[in-house]
Amino acid sequence: DSSAASDVYKRQASGGIRPAYTQGRIPKDAVYLLCCDGFWHTVREREMYRALQPHAVKEERLMEKRLRDMAVLGRKRGGQDDITALAVRPPGGYENA
Repeated sequence: DSSAASDVYKRQASGGIRPAYTQGRIPKDAVYLLCCDGFWHTVREREMYRALQPHAVKEERLMEKRLRDMAVLGRKRGGQDDITALAVRPPGGYENA
């Protein structure tokens, strides 16, 4: 593909970047946050941590609301870049919350 986006990807992918990974057991109460730099640069780490603590998000709807609230906060703080985030809990993570 000769699109500009494809060309950028090819340049980045050919730069010798190697992904890091870890194997192990995922704690039942774990919450993982995957976010872009636009989110990361506008929402403070402690705000993310407080909003997504396992005892603070006892249901999926609440986790979604907190992510949306943090995205709005990022925009209010002047975020002009993409502000995207995804929170993940392991299967069954809400059972004992």
